[in-house]
Amino acid sequence: MTFAAIGALLAGCGNQDASPRAAPTAVTDEWDAEQRKVLGAITFPVYTVEGMPMELGGYGHAPDGGELPPSDVRLTSVEADTELYVDSEPVDEYEHDLRAEAAEQAEDFDDPDAKVVSSTRSLLVDGVKRPFAFAAAGTSWAAVAQVGTALVAVSGRGVDPDRLHLRRLAAPTEALADSPRYATLREERAVLDPQRVVELTDDTPLEASGAQLAKAARPGIALLATDKESASWIGGRPALPAGTRWPTGPHGPMTFIAQLALTDLDPAVWPGPRDGHLHIFCDVDPENGGFDDAGACRVLRSVGAVEVRDSPPDLNEYGELHRQRVVPTVGLTTPDRLGTDYDWEALWSLRERLAAEQGWLNSEGQLLGWPTWQNDDNLGSLAELGGGTAADWTVLLQTDALDGELYIGVPTADLAAGRFDRAEAIIEFD
Repeated sequence: MTFAAIGALLAGCGNQDASPRAAPTAVTDEWDAEQRKVLGAITFPVYTVEGMPMELGGYGHAPDGGELPPSDVRLTSVEADTELYVDSEPVDEYEHDLRAEAAEQAEDFDDPDAKVVSSTRSLLVDGVKRPFAFAAAGTSWAAVAQVGTALVAVSGRGVDPDRLHLRRLAAPTEALADSPRYATLREERAVLDPQRVVELTDDTPLEASGAQLAKAARPGIALLATDKESASWIGGRPALPAGTRWPTGPHGPMTFIAQLALTDLDPAVWPGPRDGHLHIFCDVDPENGGFDDAGACRVLRSVGAVEVRDSPPDLNEYGELHRQRVVPTVGLTTPDRLGTDYDWEALWSLRERLAAEQGWLNSEGQLLGWPTWQNDDNLGSLAELGGGTAADWTVLLQTDALDGELYIGVPTADLAAGRFDRAEAIIEFD
């Protein structure tokens, strides 16, 4: 369920009128008990605004159509000139377009023709600045983000979002308290501080493995989509030095995958050369969308002036991929496997929470760090294609720009030396 549907859903919950009564009655006590029963069954975090009196605006129907637990919770604060709504719901398995959800909620009902402007904006959550998909139209605005195991949407009118401090309630039933108790504040930490991983495992099935996962965490670089000008992009056409030949393979001209401006890669994470560009191509088999053998990838490095190159006329049916400008952004990654006995779902959930905290959700690709394998860990297969063992290789780039999940690997020593001639590629299909 999207937050845009919550208003309609709550309107149908006829037994959830949280309006204050003039004096306590038996009906009031019965209604309070019913609310506490429902809120007490909630297993996902519920958020409010610190220091602002907010009322329970309602809750959605149970996911299976029953009475418990509810699917979402809305807290409200409505005054003469201001409105504020905080919606919490559990994260589901579906990929959400957070920018679209924020834009939909930000529509100004007082001025339907007001232009909706979308961006990313940081809001304070439990003492830590977190990136939210943000949209504004006139005096109305909305912000949506995954926060831990909850999807949180905040929308307002006549309220400054920069002055809000979102807090997780110590328990969902605290939504009924005049002075609610909040969960413990988190300490603001550097983006590459592994202690963040330990904190994210608290109160989860991975709590006992927090220190081990923090030690295993690796820095990486997410390629985040942007609608602004950028010297890095995925798909489209490459910008190559004059006279550079377009790479070819057994299937003809290779498909252009990505171009990366090396000066934009943070040296705290990127161990390779710092000037020029990387231009990445793959020899895609038009029959099955995969790769036949070794040598299916070509990574070129250029230094100096480049110019956009038209694609060859005989490029195979994959043609040009959709062009998406990207911004490289550093963060931590955790493994999706832990020894031979691991809780895959819990590890995946941790990766999702860490990605959400870093603003990495819906990224277009990733450089370095722990890759997210679509099926099996195939770093050994990349090493086998190029020579060596998995311990000697690094996944340079992971992206879903093709029909499957593309992984391009290089020997770790080559990366540090600025060599890319032994790069290999594999693709995994769901």
